[in-house]
Amino acid sequence: MDCNKEEEEGAGMEDDDLLPNPGLPISFPLTSLHRLLDRSYFSSFHFPYNKSSVPLPPKAAADRPRLLVCHDLKGGYQDDKWVQGSSNSGAYSLWHWGCVDVFVYFSHNLVTIPPPGWVNAAHKHGVQVLGTFITEWEEGEKICQSLLESEESAQMYALRLAELAQALGFDGWLINIENKIRKDQIGNLIQFVKHLTISMHTLVPSSLVIWYDAVTIDGELDWQNCLNNKNYEFFDACDGVFINYTWKEEYAKVSAIAARHRAFDVYMGVDVFGRNTFGGGGFNSNIALKVAQEAGVSAALFAIAWVYETNQSPNFQEAEDRWWGTIEACWNYVNRNQLKFPFFSDFNEPRICLVKASQESPFHVSLSSEDAIYGGGSSLRFVGSVQIEEICVVELFPSQGILIGAPLNVSYSVLLGPSSQFCLVLKLQHRNNNRFIFLTGQNSIEVVKEAIDLSRKPYLSFKYREVCHDIMKVDSSKLDQNISAMSRGLKPDNSVEKSGWYLRQYFLELHECSLTNIYAVSHISELDYKKALQILEGNTSQGYSLSSISNDQGPCKLDTAENGKDIRSNRKIMSEIAPLVASGKSKRYYALLGHIRATSPSKDCFCPLKSCKFHASIIEWLENSEGARFTSLELKWVFDNQIDSLPRNIAKQDCACNESSLFVHYNVYFRPAYIVKNEAELEARKCDGVDYSKVQLRYLGAAFVQAFYVNFLPVPNDCNLLHFWLQPFCECGLAQDLKESPLCAVEVPSENSNVWKLNA
Repeated sequence: MDCNKEEEEGAGMEDDDLLPNPGLPISFPLTSLHRLLDRSYFSSFHFPYNKSSVPLPPKAAADRPRLLVCHDLKGGYQDDKWVQGSSNSGAYSLWHWGCVDVFVYFSHNLVTIPPPGWVNAAHKHGVQVLGTFITEWEEGEKICQSLLESEESAQMYALRLAELAQALGFDGWLINIENKIRKDQIGNLIQFVKHLTISMHTLVPSSLVIWYDAVTIDGELDWQNCLNNKNYEFFDACDGVFINYTWKEEYAKVSAIAARHRAFDVYMGVDVFGRNTFGGGGFNSNIALKVAQEAGVSAALFAIAWVYETNQSPNFQEAEDRWWGTIEACWNYVNRNQLKFPFFSDFNEPRICLVKASQESPFHVSLSSEDAIYGGGSSLRFVGSVQIEEICVVELFPSQGILIGAPLNVSYSVLLGPSSQFCLVLKLQHRNNNRFIFLTGQNSIEVVKEAIDLSRKPYLSFKYREVCHDIMKVDSSKLDQNISAMSRGLKPDNSVEKSGWYLRQYFLELHECSLTNIYAVSHISELDYKKALQILEGNTSQGYSLSSISNDQGPCKLDTAENGKDIRSNRKIMSEIAPLVASGKSKRYYALLGHIRATSPSKDCFCPLKSCKFHASIIEWLENSEGARFTSLELKWVFDNQIDSLPRNIAKQDCACNESSLFVHYNVYFRPAYIVKNEAELEARKCDGVDYSKVQLRYLGAAFVQAFYVNFLPVPNDCNLLHFWLQPFCECGLAQDLKESPLCAVEVPSENSNVWKLNA
């Protein structure tokens, strides 16, 4: 793409013949045809860490205009290259997935491989992810001459790209040839595109190959800015075309006519940086989208990190919400996620949409990892001033619906401030009628227009229990056995004892209905169910529709807490709240929602894993000049019942998940140990040795594949063993009890061993 930014901070490799050495796992591109040809990537240390762990949900291609977004952040491979996580909490992220159909990870390296974090996030929202194959300028001409040397070479390289996508779990390629092509090789170029498309469709169902409008059928580098007879053959050979972004208004209709029955496969490019792009880009990017939509074609937004890169005011969160607000307001095709069953969320990804709230008081909702956290992920924080009789309703998970034909266990955790009350509401659809189930702190209540009915049969019946407990300890054995599974996988970083969490559990007897939405209801006084129902149905002037990305001035908005600061001390919020509280008409409101979970009660326990081979490969033992010791090692695990080398394909007979479902991630913990060898040593340890059995486990991180790299881990001088625990998590949110989790013991070499290397 002819982007020519003033600064392009590529993260490509300097030497085409070298792959990164073992170390902290990273994502990286391939910068030569040689590396694509020899398949050396598949034998590299980093390969297994770059596999995506979330499959794309099966769905038919959208029969409507589609929105493609192209990443292109400072040349790619920034914070997102660290596949086990980055320490930069301010790294760029995307949370407005609702209207996105295709995500392209872009860089100016020959073969741009999407980092698995992007693939996993996109797949969770049903969005396809493409890598980029790009050749540019004089160097690109040389590469293309080798690539297109023959029809066989063109097909061979196409197959290599398809194999790469299949092995790593992403969904296709953007082909960007921005250099001249010899006329005698045009046929081979078309064959390359065609064979790549066929190979992708064979290896990865529902895959996409998209051609970028640059080189013409004559081999000239001549951007057409529309679909016409100079680029149609490339379009005809693949799944779509990304039109260059310097088009004129009438070109969208011209392209639609040229595409005939495939108008939705034409993506009119829009450069968000505004470089000669129609509409001007920036906060006016929606102008081009409207034209594309009216012409009946799709659209492609290039460089969607514009807000982040240009530091738009007042801050990234608010400016990003504002920019996406303009996009979603004009683009009529917003996806509603299909909720999965079993359902679990600990708010680890921000997809909250605020839709209804009272207009009378400032009320803020935010995702927070700084407040108390129930069992991992983040907390959803509700804070503000709420009038005595006021009800604030927040839509959490709009969906096309989960079909429910059996009893249902629902649980959620909540921490409440003084005078603050909270409940969840399930919106069910039964025979085209909406039903609302209020999961309160006292009971489960169905509210209908005529009356509040606690036992409408044969449709619904309820059981309820609530437990208050300290949830922040890693050792869950002290908790009630029936609820402790919900609290496993705790972060030792948050191991300070914090009580006050309430775990609310409900058994719902549901028949022939679909779960179509989950709402949060905040209030101070006893809940007026009829008033709440009116707000939920949108039949009251006291409520109004509000989205998290379009509300700039309203009293209810989605906020991001400043790092390290509690929103309760945020001066701006408190200055809004204080006068209202002082007047006596309102009270301060504070609540944290820790998680939501819905499963089948017949399969509501985790099947312990005992057939796991968990081992460590020692990379190196290091010692510095001051005598401090460290190790770097790789942990790997495999399960006895894995089939055909498929990662994470684990059968679990008693888990709430289906038997064919996968573990979604693994927590890795560490603690040093000392094993005494004789009585004398035991007596010596009693006097001055550390009792490591009483030392709290250290949380090292989360793995999304069956490997985890531990980098520069301190090794106490008086330990002779390193213990590592592996704690698997199911998609329903349950985790293996740490006491039953696989354990790997690594023997520490003696201090006189020659394996210790001096760390300069």
